[in-house]
Amino acid sequence: METLILPAAESDAGVMALLYVSSWRSAYTGIVPDDYLKLKLSGAEEKFKHLLAESPLGHYLILSGGTPAGILSAGELADQYELRGLYIHPEFQRCGVGRSAVEFVFALGRSRGFSRVCVRVLEANTGARRFYRRCGFAESGFAGFYDGRNDMVCKWMIADISGKGKSIA
Repeated sequence: METLILPAAESDAGVMALLYVSSWRSAYTGIVPDDYLKLKLSGAEEKFKHLLAESPLGHYLILSGGTPAGILSAGELADQYELRGLYIHPEFQRCGVGRSAVEFVFALGRSRGFSRVCVRVLEANTGARRFYRRCGFAESGFAGFYDGRNDMVCKWMIADISGKGKSIA
């Protein structure tokens, strides 16, 4: 199916919240503490309405065959481009939607003159780390604690998008 990635609008907040919640429940149950997962997902639609009203740039809705399949956010971070969030609905995982989204972010980064894309990944999220490695990222070290919680360690992963190093296959 064709993957289409569109800039998000404030009117997308509801569907983006549903995609976010379903993705988080699928990916993070058993990885992050249950109390944090419940807190993180509460009020998701209001959070997205506020986010898109305040700073709509860099937020995208991912469609697969015309059906909402995921969301992503990306933007500049010092001397590299950052994939800030990629959340794919479980029904659309492992069918190329995530890879298309990463390729989209690589193209955004290149178009803005960057040679590297970075992403922060929870250390315990081995599935996401494996996915990003298959997309051309390499682990680059400690990135801090997610939301300041010392029980949720993040790692940096970096991809060279300059064409001189390893690139997405």
